[in-house]
Amino acid sequence: KTYANALFKAKKFDSALKEFDALLAKDKKGIFAARIGEIYGRKAKRNKALVDKSIAYYLDASLLYKKEDKGSNSKAAYGKAQYQLFEKYGFNKKIEAYNIKLRSQQSSAKKNEAAIIKTKKDIRKQERHIERSYERQGLAAPSFELDKLKKLKQKLTALQSGAPEGAQDAGADLQKERTKIEQELKKLLADAKKRLGL
Repeated sequence: KTYANALFKAKKFDSALKEFDALLAKDKKGIFAARIGEIYGRKAKRNKALVDKSIAYYLDASLLYKKEDKGSNSKAAYGKAQYQLFEKYGFNKKIEAYNIKLRSQQSSAKKNEAAIIKTKKDIRKQERHIERSYERQGLAAPSFELDKLKKLKQKLTALQSGAPEGAQDAGADLQKERTKIEQELKKLLADAKKRLGL
């Protein structure tokens, strides 16, 4: 075990992989499966075909740690498996891009404060105009007056969010994709349980 860890720390991953494979074959421990998962994860940066092996070993590690009553290690290994699966589908980059976009939109909303205040005043002014000119006299406001009010309210909503149209759709699409990936991860975990006989 000490030799395998020394090889791992020296970044001699091929040799370390052989040692950890031998250790795991002799003794099914979470730490050995986690190290193998980490080695494959590092190698997957150059060879994407290895990402599935990384995921499989991290899931094995999660289950083995759970069996060893090491709950925090189990969660960490599961999280690393999830991260690798997200990487496989480029989901981590999509989340990062979405978060950058959201931050810029939020700062846009702050920059829009003066315009927001003005638009709120314009809305109140238009509402008072409709009330005085039409409603107090028992008349229905004409559609052009109501349209003007509607456009002002839409402008206010856009200024407050700082978001271009479709921003909510992008978030919903990401959530759907995340759900789909997490379902795949659950299936892979079930497969790992069968493989380990747990």
